[in-house]
Amino acid sequence: MGRSNKYVTIGGDLGGLPAVPTVEALQGEDLPDSVANTLLKRNAANDGWVTVPYSGSDLTTDLAGKAASSHSHAQSDVANLVADLAAKATADTNCRVAVGKNDAAATGTRRKLNFKEGSNVTLTIADDSANEEVDITIAASGGGSTVKHPWYFRQVGTSRGESWYLNALVGGVSNTSFASETNKLFALPFFSTTARTVDRIAFRVVSGVASSAVIAGIYSDTSDTDHYPASLLVSGSAQDCSTTGAKSSTVSQVIAADTMYWLVINTNGTGCTLATLGTSTLMAVLGWSSALTAQQLGWHVARTYDGTLPSSFPAGASVMIDTDPKPAIWLRFSA
Repeated sequence: MGRSNKYVTIGGDLGGLPAVPTVEALQGEDLPDSVANTLLKRNAANDGWVTVPYSGSDLTTDLAGKAASSHSHAQSDVANLVADLAAKATADTNCRVAVGKNDAAATGTRRKLNFKEGSNVTLTIADDSANEEVDITIAASGGGSTVKHPWYFRQVGTSRGESWYLNALVGGVSNTSFASETNKLFALPFFSTTARTVDRIAFRVVSGVASSAVIAGIYSDTSDTDHYPASLLVSGSAQDCSTTGAKSSTVSQVIAADTMYWLVINTNGTGCTLATLGTSTLMAVLGWSSALTAQQLGWHVARTYDGTLPSSFPAGASVMIDTDPKPAIWLRFSA
């Protein structure tokens, strides 16, 4: 009886097996059904065979039945599957990245992203194999309009003579007595359009008074939207104002570009006459009053003179309007 679908076919006279039989010596046709429907394995002594009962009707058929018909493939199916996988793995269809912006639909889906350096932008790209990544560093500088504001062009140093710059948009200096404005801090804005180093701060005495004294310094602004003097950055020295003329102090202070600062003076109890600014020379950095009748130009607050400036500008200052005295304060730059 032939059983061509058995995994192992054995035959011969089982009563007279050789010590180490070969598969070729065993023919299933000569076996009874009770033996042929079994699995065989060598015994422990390796000098004969033992049977392992198999309860199924046919091992090959049973194994085939374990697979769903939808997953059964002929040899041609396997060949086609391999071809399909090879086609899927081409460079045009594999490992692509979709790129978009602002949560919108993807602009494109490609295998490569090409970063380009725009104006004032520098890219540094490094392959980090240890962390399985490519590091991209983007550095930007400058930007904005290339047209420089007129305030950008300020003479630096003294090689061509001294150059001083006012806390005002344009020139225009008058003479006003501070006799009725003693023991006060006065703060007026100074606009820096480029980074500079201040090496002098000064004011001018028009009419000296014995024992009168004034001190000047630079304060930071609270913020770009809250214009009030904040912290003292640098202070000049106390100046004797009993004589007329320019009174300057040596300082060293770097001021940043596109930043507003406050130039501040403190007068003592003996009023002298200082050079002051006309209203038309200043910008109403604090806007106009609620009645739209007065420009709001700066701040002033009472403070008893002691030869120093406070580390923080006092709270509770009053707005300086166009009818208040506005001291002219000059800066000189070394760099």
